[in-house]
Amino acid sequence: MEELIFYQLVDTHSRYKYMTDFVFPLINQKTLRKIYPGILSRLQANSEDAVIIGLAKLIDNSNDPRLVTFKKFIKTALNLPSSKIINRNSWQEFRREAKLFLKDLEELNRNLNPLRNKFRAHLAPKTPSPPKKTTWKY
Repeated sequence: MEELIFYQLVDTHSRYKYMTDFVFPLINQKTLRKIYPGILSRLQANSEDAVIIGLAKLIDNSNDPRLVTFKKFIKTALNLPSSKIINRNSWQEFRREAKLFLKDLEELNRNLNPLRNKFRAHLAPKTPSPPKKTTWKY
């Protein structure tokens, strides 16, 4: 689960860097914006959508088993058996920080909710059913 969250963070950060380092400078060039307004506006919208979707996947508050979220990771970590805990002081500090972080996630969810609902269909796309096999007779 840690690895999946790490890859989701890297992916979202990469999309954000692409947007800020490449897309925004292109959009801010007056000549390009004048010549290609449609292309640049779609490029901006798609980049912003990708970042919003990446963030929404990480802080999603639903208990959807298909999503790997910070909330699920922290709750899994908090349920570790006591035999696996090496340093009790660090563990207690983690527990305190985790509870505060979960509260922060709730607030982030409320702020991101209007945007996330707009893209809800993209968070868990349905897999299409396979086409029916047909045989051809000549």
